[in-house]
Amino acid sequence: RYHAGLWEDRLVEHLHWYVETKHPPVLPAPAPRPAAYRAPTWSWASVDGGIEFEDLEYVQVTFLAHVMRCETTPKHTELPFGEVTTGTLVLRAPVIPCKLQRNQKHFYADVSIFVNEEGSAVGEMSDHEGGPDYSPTKVGECLPDSADDAQDLPEWGSLVLLAKRMGYPYHGYAGFVAKPQGQQFCRVGWFAHNGNSWNWNKGEAYERSQAALENGQIREI
Repeated sequence: RYHAGLWEDRLVEHLHWYVETKHPPVLPAPAPRPAAYRAPTWSWASVDGGIEFEDLEYVQVTFLAHVMRCETTPKHTELPFGEVTTGTLVLRAPVIPCKLQRNQKHFYADVSIFVNEEGSAVGEMSDHEGGPDYSPTKVGECLPDSADDAQDLPEWGSLVLLAKRMGYPYHGYAGFVAKPQGQQFCRVGWFAHNGNSWNWNKGEAYERSQAALENGQIREI
């Protein structure tokens, strides 16, 4: 089945998309989201401009997310590959609370997590007031999906891990950042973690953050 630009039998793989941009991604940001709804945020069809997919053909990939349910309603029944009026995706995947900090020069945000002494990621500071002073550890970067997402990027989000890849040019975790939207979540950007990039920062906090990524809480989102 075809769901708003993604094939159901390879859906987790096809979620590995991000907006086309310069390297490094400098301002100005990509286009805003379309004014009229045409696809859910987890689909590349929900944004304007160029799209790129991670080439996973030559790397060892372990998919961490599983599709529990996916439903879309075509805008025109005679055009099953066209726009949709609604779309719902439920994944079972590692979900980790993360803090986002926008970069003032480049079109991305640093993604950090707070990890306790047991190696578990903790949420907003209010979740552990009175506890140890957990320091944030950068684990990757978030590339917003649109100018709107960059403008409204939340301070805290949910990091949804899709896969762990081993090999060149990707080495580490991949996924997306989501934020609450009513009783559901919406995707706001692509997450990339390159395990080699942070090796210079090895230490206790680094090791705990890697353990938190490795042992992220599995839940539906």
